[in-house]
Amino acid sequence: MSIKILYLVRSYAMGGPQRLVQLMLTHLPHDEFNITTVAYDTRSEHDLAFIDSLEKQGCNIAPERIPWRGPMDWFRARKAIMSLVEKYEVDVIHTHDDQSNMLVGVGRGDWPCACVASAYGWFESKWALNLRTQYTLERRFALPNFDYVYTVSQNMRNKIVRAGTDAERVRVIYTGIDTDQFADLDQRQRVRAEFGIAQDSLVVGTVCRLAVEKGHRHLLTAAQRLMREHPRLELLCVGTGSQRTLLEAQAEQLGIAPRVHFIGFYPDLSAILNSMDIYVLPSILDEGLPTSVLEAQAASLPVVASNVGGTRETINVGVSGLLVEPADPDSLAQVLNELLLDEDRRRLMGISARAWIRESFSPQRMMNEIADIYRLAANQRKAACVSELSV
Repeated sequence: MSIKILYLVRSYAMGGPQRLVQLMLTHLPHDEFNITTVAYDTRSEHDLAFIDSLEKQGCNIAPERIPWRGPMDWFRARKAIMSLVEKYEVDVIHTHDDQSNMLVGVGRGDWPCACVASAYGWFESKWALNLRTQYTLERRFALPNFDYVYTVSQNMRNKIVRAGTDAERVRVIYTGIDTDQFADLDQRQRVRAEFGIAQDSLVVGTVCRLAVEKGHRHLLTAAQRLMREHPRLELLCVGTGSQRTLLEAQAEQLGIAPRVHFIGFYPDLSAILNSMDIYVLPSILDEGLPTSVLEAQAASLPVVASNVGGTRETINVGVSGLLVEPADPDSLAQVLNELLLDEDRRRLMGISARAWIRESFSPQRMMNEIADIYRLAANQRKAACVSELSV
């Protein structure tokens, strides 16, 4: 008999967590795990984009939605989740975002099934008091109540354990990447032509949310300095987010707008990565384990990334990629300049990057470890129910 699992997913942008959910839905054995995925009714473009992306990939998503317009919907949302648990006879709830973690973890005693949380990463700006408060509440009052917490780096695990979750219930599972998905080099010319990028250009690119914590403004500053020395340099920024208008205005102010391409969400990740020469992630706040850095290396790209959170765990430093200090456009420009000037080094780092991902971030190992969590959680819940009935 299959284990029935309920995925709860709220999307704040199309990023790493959403791609991880898609990976699980595609690769976990369907004969053992019957997964029902439910999104939120927020009227947000990001939730709608996530639903559309799943449907295009052939992944089933339930027709129901968790109602959410704000904190006043807390009890309505809890009631909706309980109805889903009963309707689909759920054995395990798996939450994939901060809000779902809070809804399920706080007052955990109400749920008649096992509960697993994902903690992918927290961007804790000292200026964003609301977010810092939310993350603190999540760590102290939600995550300790789950049967298991799945996280993506040792850096994240340390934060979770320090906040009070039993270390035995926190599992680090490195994100698995299928390198075969990033082997198609035939799209390079097509994608460059699509965005008016010359075939002989040097393209530095990034794929991530257009959000303050991702540090795009520092990348633009670094790019302005580099473009003076490299007339063939172009910058490709892939992703959606609230900062797009501000970043486009910054590019205009810096006088580099014609050579900076903001293209929004791009459905063919392999193709867009293969149009680049160097991948950069200029985050200024902690990352959990940035999936985009893994995917870029799988596509044979050398990586330059900020040394924040679990990012160091994604890179074979000095071999597949390089680290710089966050919010430091001078250092970022210097390291990028070294790679832009050395084609052979870029090529060798790209080869090493792909080998590093293949050896260290196996998707099969990831799926096996997630499956183990589901089995343990479901079996422990069943054993607890039997024990309660026998008393």
